[in-house]
Amino acid sequence: MPKSRLLVIPHTAPTPILVTRGEALAKALAQDFDVYLLAWRPESFQQTPIVYRALSKLGSLFTRQRLEQRSDIKLIHTPLLYIRRPGTEVLRSLNTAIVNRIIRKFGIQIVFNELSLVNSRNVCVSHIIDIVDLPPHRELRRWAKQAERAAGITTVTRALSDELARYDMEAEVIGNGADIAHLRGADGTRLRQELGLDGRFVIGYIGNHADWSGLIFLLEVFKELREVIPEATLLIVGPGTDIPKAKAKTSTEGIADVIFTGPVPVANIPEYFKAIDVGVMPYKIDPHTDVCFPIKAIEYGAARKQLVATPLKGLRELNLPYVHLVEPDIKAWTTTIADTRYQAWQDEWDSTVNKYDWKSLGKKLAAYIRYRCKGRI
Repeated sequence: MPKSRLLVIPHTAPTPILVTRGEALAKALAQDFDVYLLAWRPESFQQTPIVYRALSKLGSLFTRQRLEQRSDIKLIHTPLLYIRRPGTEVLRSLNTAIVNRIIRKFGIQIVFNELSLVNSRNVCVSHIIDIVDLPPHRELRRWAKQAERAAGITTVTRALSDELARYDMEAEVIGNGADIAHLRGADGTRLRQELGLDGRFVIGYIGNHADWSGLIFLLEVFKELREVIPEATLLIVGPGTDIPKAKAKTSTEGIADVIFTGPVPVANIPEYFKAIDVGVMPYKIDPHTDVCFPIKAIEYGAARKQLVATPLKGLRELNLPYVHLVEPDIKAWTTTIADTRYQAWQDEWDSTVNKYDWKSLGKKLAAYIRYRCKGRI
């Protein structure tokens, strides 16, 4: 019996330098569905009149789709209109029209949508909405309207689910995960040698370093940590808007032994997790970050590395034994990071991490989709 065709519309455009929930779940769902991933790219309109410019390109937007077979899933490359300002529902409608054309062209039966640029309310087949972070109030109201016609809603943490409930959205929690086998089987020995890390105590911050990342706070922690552990090195892996500020700070203040790698291909990231001694995640705590589920929290554990992080609600509810939740205080962070040197990874922690393998989460999500879309596919 042929598998049902499912289209995954990810929250962010797929990229070779970041692991994204949408792409990871698409690959996991291929165990149960014939999966198509919308590899969208933003078509930005910044000048006025915005609608006129959008309409002038509408014909090409409808025809610029390309299909690519990649392992167990199919990628549909297409542009979507990228909306930078409120009051542009016409553009959302045009994006939805593009998606509906793709649905008909490829015989899609179910849509799993994470992207607010598409109006799920007007998608022409059964669909599940996946809300991956806490949007602004206006965006929440828009999601709530779309949810009226959705077969179901999923999200990443109980904390975020509680926020959605305030807008009468009842969501099933399907957390984030990691490719456990890939991370656990990686070897960081060669990378440590290449980066001159042999004999060093390496603190690793791996991910996207935007303004919420707490990177500047981490540099203050590292300055004090070097007074306690002179052989410490801070390895900062990945892109982000805070990287230039962090580089400027290390240069101006003469902070030694800080390595910035810049973007690294996803395929190579497991080596970096294995090359460090302890991971850090000093997120600023705000309404947005507090309810999130950072994928890196599981990836550190999959690589059998302890993690020091700020006490986000989303992390507190996970109750991961290898994660040390510490308020953003420089002395407290310094002490906790230093203490991890004498705390070995415990074998029983592996079972805690294993349940967050993407394949296991894919099975859970597939069962939810089948239940919610029963009789429609």
